Amino acid sequence: MKKFIKHFGVLVIGILCMSAGVALSKLSLLGTSPISSIPNVISNITAIPIGQLTIAFIFILVLLEAIVLRRQFSWQNLLQLIPGSLFGWFIDAFVRFFHSLPNQTYIEQLGLVLMGTVLLSLGVFLEVNSHAIIMPGEGFPNAIALMHQLKFAKVKVYNDFILIGISLGSVLKLLK
Repeated sequence: MKKFIKHFGVLVIGILCMSAGVALSKLSLLGTSPISSIPNVISNITAIPIGQLTIAFIFILVLLEAIVLRRQFSWQNLLQLIPGSLFGWFIDAFVRFFHSLPNQTYIEQLGLVLMGTVLLSLGVFLEVNSHAIIMPGEGFPNAIALMHQLKFAKVKVYNDFILIGISLGSVLKLLK
């Protein structure tokens, strides 16, 4: 039982760090992580909070994972929705908490994005090393790697580039 609590405690701390990192990056106005890029673009267009959109995006990723895994998809894969939803909820909480941080000058913005990057990196490290539940941002690429016998790291990098490409394409289309 102690091991279970330790693993999930580390996962929750990781999710808190990741959420704070995404919030700081968003508030820096200099960019965000690949997994948050699509929700961030939609949030900027619609004024729907980024965390709520992240939760919706998490559900889409789990659905895509189910499509990829087909019969190998199980209730354990559905558990990803729990930390994924916490991630989105915490993003919105941290955006509200950090909203008054200064971001008017480039130096202030750079400071926020650097702090966000460090927190996000620490959070991912903790999440992966918690050995609890994998987050959908890693679960979907992992499903592709598993089904096509590819290296996870390569699939994850391609996945991140695709997410950024979709975000960039959306912004460019809006600018037309």
